[in-house]
Amino acid sequence: MVLPEPLSGFQPSWRPNGGAGLSTDKAKVFREAFRVLKPEGRLMVSDLVLLKPLPAAMRGNLDAYAACLAGALLKEDYLGAIRAAGFQEIGVVGESRYDFGDPTPDQVATARKLDAAITAADLKAASEAVASVKISALKPPAQPPASRIDVFDPAMCCSTGVCGPSVDPKLVRFSADLDWLKAQGVAVARCNLAQQPMAFAQDPEVRAALEAQGEAALPLIKVDGRVKSLGSYPLRAQLAAWAGVTEPAPSLYTEAVQELVAIGAAIAANCEPCFKFHYDKGRRLGVAREDMLRAVRTAQSVKEAPAKAVLGLAERYLAPSPAAGHFRATGSKRLAGKAAKSCCAGADAASSCC
Repeated sequence: MVLPEPLSGFQPSWRPNGGAGLSTDKAKVFREAFRVLKPEGRLMVSDLVLLKPLPAAMRGNLDAYAACLAGALLKEDYLGAIRAAGFQEIGVVGESRYDFGDPTPDQVATARKLDAAITAADLKAASEAVASVKISALKPPAQPPASRIDVFDPAMCCSTGVCGPSVDPKLVRFSADLDWLKAQGVAVARCNLAQQPMAFAQDPEVRAALEAQGEAALPLIKVDGRVKSLGSYPLRAQLAAWAGVTEPAPSLYTEAVQELVAIGAAIAANCEPCFKFHYDKGRRLGVAREDMLRAVRTAQSVKEAPAKAVLGLAERYLAPSPAAGHFRATGSKRLAGKAAKSCCAGADAASSCC
């Protein structure tokens, strides 16, 4: 269950009663609910849960009991999924159990048509395991920013790093790092000496640094009002440490890995120019020959998998039965039923599969 991206800010509550009961991925439902609710919005949900595990025979074929149990979780796991989504103040505000009594012979017979292993005791135990619950949970209030970072830039036309005759990679990187900090909830303010000189003059510590070192003191970085850096742009790891946020792990999808993926895709697509292009680019990036070979072999094995599956199907159809000289009944009957119709190259185009 995924709600459209523009949906955000349901307030004061959201009740996904129908959708939650039909979904077999409850955790995803609750993550979506948490995403679209405003801070301090409330989730109200009514659903079926299990008070104890179902009998083994019932777990193997839930249709033998009731389709609506296909996604049912144990009550503790259900509450845990809501908690894992980020909700707080989770409480069961209503709970009722079902008493179906002893299963009738007809009910047992119907269940055994679906699974012969199901017994009357299994049906009875399953009915005692089910409860209907109403649950309330709260999305916590928005947290204040972890820190505030003030950046005092030297005089420049803009702070993005992409203005002027050439791109300044340090400024581009630093701007991206500040955008990332904002996404983590950190308040960021940035002043340019050429455009906001009063901000420099009104800050005693910045003014003192300029009087002592001149523009060599810039950029100057303050965190929660304290000077942390003079004369250079810090890296993201340092900014994250100052702001008290966790820097994400570096991505495994490097440029070299991208070329290995492209080499595999070229093999799968039978594209000779693509393979040559990405092979050359991979070599320039220092990708080992052995890694390229692994990418080729992996792509080829994936590419050949459908052909192997079709060959296996043909072998099952054409394998001789225990009675020598005869094909298996299921295969021969199915082939006979298709004999009058064309597949890909026959004249009967209207009945062709391809």
